Parts: sequence; C-alpha cells; structure tokens
Amino acid sequence: MEYSLDVAGLEIQVIQKAMKTVRFTVYPPDGRIRVAAPIHLKRSQVLQFIQQRIPWMKKQKLRVASLKLAPAPEYIEGETHLYLGQSRKLVFGDVAQAGVRGKQLVLPAKYKGNASRLEKTLESLYRKAMKEFMERRIPFWEKEMSVRVKAHGVRKMKTLWGSCNVRTHRIWLNLELARMSEKCIEAILVHEMVHLKERLHNHRFYGFMNTYLPDWMEREKELKEIGVRYY
Repeated sequence: MEYSLDVAGLEIQVIQKAMKTVRFTVYPPDGRIRVAAPIHLKRSQVLQFIQQRIPWMKKQKLRVASLKLAPAPEYIEGETHLYLGQSRKLVFGDVAQAGVRGKQLVLPAKYKGNASRLEKTLESLYRKAMKEFMERRIPFWEKEMSVRVKAHGVRKMKTLWGSCNVRTHRIWLNLELARMSEKCIEAILVHEMVHLKERLHNHRFYGFMNTYLPDWMEREKELKEIGVRYY
C-alpha cells in the first residue's frame, strides 16, 4: 500500500508492507522523503511516527541539499573510481576481465566505449572483492559472537547497506560497499551479524556493537560522509 502525506510542509511518500519496524530515508539530490512502515499499522499510527521525526527529516533535507554529488561515471581512460576505500584510475588492457594493478583498475580494452558493458565488468570486480571479504571475516565474527551465518551474498540495494534474515541466518551486503574501506565494510557486517543475537535496534543491540566493535560509530560516520548516494 502506497500513499503520500503532507506533514509540516514536507511531502512524504509512504509505503506499508510486510516489515517489523518503521524506516525513514531522505534521498539525494532533491531530499525526497520515503517512509516504509509495517502493513499492520493504521495510517494514524504511521502519522504519529512521522510527526516524531519531523526535526530529523528537516535536518537531513538540509544536509542532502548541501552535498556535492559526484557526476555519473563515463568509464573512460583515466577516470577515478573508489575501490575498497582507495581512489584508482581506470586503464584499459589486454585482459579478459576487470582486475587491480597497483593503483589502477584494469578493464578489458575490447569493451572500450561500451559504458554499460564496462559498468557490469567493474561490478563483477566489486562483487568478487565483497565475497572474498565476507568469506574471510564471517568465520572470525561467528567465533567471536557465537553465532552462525548459514548463507551470505552481495547484491545491489537502494536504501540499505546490509540486511539480515534472522530466521534463515542469511546476510546480504550492498555491492556499493566495495567502494568503501574494509573498516566500513566490517562495521556493516558486524551490524548485520549482531542481529543474529538481537533482532531489534535497542539497548541490548548497541551494547553488543560497543563490545564487538567499539569504534563502530566512527566507521559508520565515514560511510555517511562518503556514501552520499545512500544517506
């Protein structure tokens, strides 16, 4: 169920679906506001949640308006892209698939000029980096937390850095995280794995976060500053 509300001068898109918590998102570049809420809530209840977050939404709209968004990539020689938190220049070479060479990202020369194909090729490199990171770090955190991740994967997400299905013990991380430092990626991985110990974002949840990753707030702050497409 989708509908729009005008509250305190803010135009808000509301979607109610099968979920457990109310989620607020302010999108760049225009500050569009979206609220996702559980389907069982009455519209009056959703409105109460919205009214409580009006100061936050107005603050986020101002922040989003001040962001300097990077232009859409063209996938041309010498263009700079982030890879695991480091800026690397694109070069073309006689390679079958994208790879890393020093401070360069090497793309197949045969795809030069084909932006859509180059985008997919680069995404495959990002996906590989994310999968390798998860396969390396999940066993460590399983032991630290005494939990078990039964399945994990990487996919594109529009509004989340990661997700955890506490019933199936499946962890998903956002492909976009491959542009961030491993410190940032680990913060999201730990966040999602902590949900296997506590489903809700409550004092117990944040107590676990402080125990396992005391600097998690600084890491997530870095995400907010760099990952402007998602905040």
